[in-house]
Amino acid sequence: YTKNTIDAVSFAKDRGANVIAITDTMFSPLIPYADITLCSPSEMPSYIDSFVAPLSLVNALLTAVGRKKRAEIEKHLTNLEEVWDRFQIFHK
Repeated sequence: YTKNTIDAVSFAKDRGANVIAITDTMFSPLIPYADITLCSPSEMPSYIDSFVAPLSLVNALLTAVGRKKRAEIEKHLTNLEEVWDRFQIFHK
C-alpha cells in the first residue's frame, strides 16, 4: 500500500466523503477509513500480479452506477464535449 493512497483516502474521509475501499485483504490499512469494504484478492502463485478480479469488480460498479445515473452522466459528458470542442482539446 502506498502512503499516498492511504493519505488521500484519509483526507477524503476527513472531509466527509463516503469511502468504498476495494482492497485485497481485510487487513488493509484502508479499512479504518472505509464505509464499505469490498475484498478482491489478487494473489497469484506467479511473479506476475494479476488484477483481473479487482478490475472486474471496479468495472461492475462503474456499469451499475452508470445505469442508475445515466441521464446525469450523459449531461455531464455533453458538457465536457462542449468544453473539449471549444478549447480544441482533441485533434480532429
